Amino acid sequence: MNSGSANDSAYVGFTSATGDAFEQHELMAWTFTPHTPTTLQQPLSPPGQPTTFPFGSHVYTVTYPASGPPTANIDMIVTATTITPSFFSSLISGTPFAGSQCQVYDETGGNCIVYSVSCVTHGTTTVVPCPATSDPDNLINIKSAYNNSIQPTTPGFLQGDPLFSQVATISGDGQTATVTCTGECSVVQGQTVTVAGSVINGGGSSPFNGTVTVLTADPNVPNTFTFSSAVSGNATGGYLTSNNVQNVFSAYVPQRIDGTTT
Repeated sequence: MNSGSANDSAYVGFTSATGDAFEQHELMAWTFTPHTPTTLQQPLSPPGQPTTFPFGSHVYTVTYPASGPPTANIDMIVTATTITPSFFSSLISGTPFAGSQCQVYDETGGNCIVYSVSCVTHGTTTVVPCPATSDPDNLINIKSAYNNSIQPTTPGFLQGDPLFSQVATISGDGQTATVTCTGECSVVQGQTVTVAGSVINGGGSSPFNGTVTVLTADPNVPNTFTFSSAVSGNATGGYLTSNNVQNVFSAYVPQRIDGTTT
C-alpha cells in the first residue's frame, strides 16, 4: 500500500495469527526483489576485497585486484534496471548481437537485468572515473549472481550487455551537441552509440535521438561528451546504448548462476 503522499512508496512486512492458541513464528531470512530501476551506492572496498551490491535475489559484485589501482575515497553507484526481453531485442537491433536473447532473472516478473555503474568522490556528488587497470594479469573481477530456471537455447552462450547509461541533459548549438549523463557516459572518442528516449520540453521525442559518433570525450570527465549535430535546443532524459560483451558461460544447469567477467 502507499506509505506516503505520492504513489512512490510502500510498506513491506509480514503477519501471522493462530487465534487463541500459542505458537512461535520465526522468520529466518527473506529478500525483496524490486521490479523497477533501483540504485545502490557504497564505498569501494580495498583492493582484493569484494564490494557487493544486493538487489534482493540478484547481486552485483566488483573486486579490484590486490595489486590494482587504489580505491580509497571513491563511492561506486550501481543501478539495476529491469527490461523486458522484447525491449532488449530492440536495444541490440542493427548490432552484431541482433537476434540474441537476454537471460531472464527469476523473481523479476519475466524480465532481464542491465546494470549501470558509475563512481563519485566519497561524500560528494562529483562524478569521477571508476578506478581502472590496464595490467592484463591483474584485471577487475565483475560478477552478477542470480536465480535462473529458464534454460538458454544452447548449453554455452554469450550474453551481450548493451551499454545503458542514463542521460541527464542534451544541449545543441547547431553544430555540436553536449550530452551530460547522470553517472558515467562510458564512451570514448570515435565510438558509435545510440541516444534513445530523450525528450524536449512538453514531452515530445527529442531530435537528438538516433545513432551518433562521439566527437570529444575526456576520460577525466566521464559524465559528458559531444557529437556533431545541426540541432539547436535542449532535451532531457533517455539513455545511451552500444555493444559491450559481458558474461560467458561454458555450461548451464537450472540453478543460481554466477556470471563472471574481467
